[in-house]
Amino acid sequence: MVIYSSNGGMSSIFERKDNVMIWNEQYETGNELVDSEHKELFSLVRGVLQDSEDEKREKIEESIDFLIKYTVLHFQHEEALMDECNYPESAEHKKLHDEFAKTAVSLKERFAKKGDAVELGTQINTVVCEWLIKHVLNSDKKLATYYKNFKTT
Repeated sequence: MVIYSSNGGMSSIFERKDNVMIWNEQYETGNELVDSEHKELFSLVRGVLQDSEDEKREKIEESIDFLIKYTVLHFQHEEALMDECNYPESAEHKKLHDEFAKTAVSLKERFAKKGDAVELGTQINTVVCEWLIKHVLNSDKKLATYYKNFKTT
């Protein structure tokens, strides 16, 4: 299975299970709440990938449900920060959140229909991991910088 990790500040692909979505300082935004929730999201994604590898259907369903609920909660927290500081890119950022939430629900529904753990793992790996890494490194870091500047002025 192809999995995402980090290497020298760039996202890269490894064929090693122990490198899945490893959190490191390059993903830090500087906002404690956001960073702690991102760490948890990375952990939850690793859990779903592990469950899909083990092909434990019930556990996969539980894990993906929790991942979706936690992601929605995290998005609400980020969006509250955007509202608090009148973030000028909030509409675009919220749209990314909405699109990702729909994608996650779609993956869950596809798994519920097909029950193909390997396909789910591949989709989580290629869609969720890629999106999360790019989103944290780009959109969330930008938001955190704007929010920090707002709080210090």
